[in-house]
Amino acid sequence: MAVTILRDAFGVPHLYADTAAALFFGFGYVQAQDRQEALFRNLKQARGELAELEGATALEGDIAVRAFCLHERAQGAWRSLPGAVRAEIGAFAAGINRYQRDFPEQRPLGAFMVTPQDILTFALFVNLAFSLEGLAAGSNAFVVAPERLASKHGSLVSMDPHLPLQGFYRWYEARLVGGEFDLHGVTFVGLPYPGMGSNGHLAWANTVNQPDLSDAYLLRLKGNTGYEYDGQTRALEFREFVFKLKDGGELTRKIAYSHHGPMLTEGVALRRVGGSDAGLVTQIRAQGLATTTQEYREALAQRGTVMFNHLFGDSRGQVGYVWGGRIPRRPEGFDFSGPVPGWTSATEWGEPVAFSEHPQCSFPPLGFLQSCNDGPTRTGAGAHLTPPGPFPAWLAPDSQTLRGQRLHALLEASGPLDLEGAKTIAMDCRDLNAEADLPRFLAEAKTGPAHELLVRWDKTLTQDSRGAALFQLARREGSVVRALARLSRHGLPLDTAWGELHRHQRGKIDLPMDGGGESLCPNDGELGPDCRTVVTFGSSFRMLAQLAPDTPPELWAAQPYGNSDNPDSPHYTDQMPLACRRRYRRVPWTRSALDAEATSRHRLES
Repeated sequence: MAVTILRDAFGVPHLYADTAAALFFGFGYVQAQDRQEALFRNLKQARGELAELEGATALEGDIAVRAFCLHERAQGAWRSLPGAVRAEIGAFAAGINRYQRDFPEQRPLGAFMVTPQDILTFALFVNLAFSLEGLAAGSNAFVVAPERLASKHGSLVSMDPHLPLQGFYRWYEARLVGGEFDLHGVTFVGLPYPGMGSNGHLAWANTVNQPDLSDAYLLRLKGNTGYEYDGQTRALEFREFVFKLKDGGELTRKIAYSHHGPMLTEGVALRRVGGSDAGLVTQIRAQGLATTTQEYREALAQRGTVMFNHLFGDSRGQVGYVWGGRIPRRPEGFDFSGPVPGWTSATEWGEPVAFSEHPQCSFPPLGFLQSCNDGPTRTGAGAHLTPPGPFPAWLAPDSQTLRGQRLHALLEASGPLDLEGAKTIAMDCRDLNAEADLPRFLAEAKTGPAHELLVRWDKTLTQDSRGAALFQLARREGSVVRALARLSRHGLPLDTAWGELHRHQRGKIDLPMDGGGESLCPNDGELGPDCRTVVTFGSSFRMLAQLAPDTPPELWAAQPYGNSDNPDSPHYTDQMPLACRRRYRRVPWTRSALDAEATSRHRLES
């Protein structure tokens, strides 16, 4: 069993194997090779053991994760997986372990020999993490049907997930060819299947949607060991967990459970979707194998992932949108936006909402669909949305973002789109707060240099823009006067270029960066005491995929840093200039295109 690993000009691995087992063995190997420390951090976090690596600051998160018993549940969920999936995950874990044995000197703190159940535990953790309320995530995506394309055939898909640029949310990019798989995309380190990308026949993108995935249940406790339910007393179950700390210490925590879930706060039990079955891995595997929009919908019908808007298109010109997830049905008569009575069966969740009830669209009237975390009625589906709504707030709130309004307007105003036009729209950098806030800042400034600068400002957040820095500081400070005072304290001129204050950093690289705040390119971070912002959140991966019948796909992509976490690798920071200027690199799809730029070749035998 062997796999050939070629690296393209940006160090992205392209894996070729005869069998799926060999392919995923190689995929585990290259993830360990490029991101070993992040890999084990993710696996330890999923086991509720991050405090062993990071100390007491990680303890609260560990307690919350351990309370849902993900590692224990993974043992049972493992047995429910199809044999092919178990073989692929097993091979993936074996590839990680092979790299550890080949290079023991590179093993990071906390490394261990990985089991397939550890991989499944991480999959459960990903689902659970996305069910958390207040998740700091966004995204832009759109799909264009042939009637709106310059080529008049196929489809075009844009993906741009907005996530933290550190932590388990960081994407890992690869091309996988072997067995029944042939796709290029990204996944979280520690998962074997790409969650977004293209297989040449179909491309798919996700944005975070906002179904209600968790509820708090108030308990009427009966002494220290029970709680009331439907007029009877039920016994609380107690479990004791031991948490190891980085300094060698230990902490023991006893957690009480009702049938609703763990009681992390006295008298309140928490119930969340996710963390109980292996649906995430089977669904995203099926998504990657789908070659038509109908097959993709069938994959989504599994409802294995807890959330996400899905936008997708195939080479035949079919496009689609689905408000996805595994959404529990709530009974009427209770306000589930806050804690509900846990002493009655009247507040129990029903079966998950049927896939046929999820908002979706196949034939957009304007020839495109878009999502910037908006509600389903704001996607361009119009009267073609089925079911038509309105929808309960716990299923699909009717929200709209400034990003969604801007993206919809740009797509609607565009002529026939090609890749270059799609790139321009996807990476539009207009400050979407300018329309509402600029008039009051102009009124405050009245006359003088600050007023003149804001009048001349082109309302974009490009690194060369003059006026963006003053406007952004005025918004953060609440007034132009305070913004000017802050610039003066740090010896910065009034017309400081935006890129002087808006920085993209990794290692020794420190570059000016486009985007920020409320824009289609929302690269942002905390404002530092020196008036500068280091970007920590934003476009975590970008890809444009143009598909056509009987033609290889044309893929363009970019990451915020690079595909490697090794500071000595040229691919540690090689994509930062692209990210800073909102540019893409062309992805080699054919073997001949890859051979022409390959920087390394490695044949790995298990």
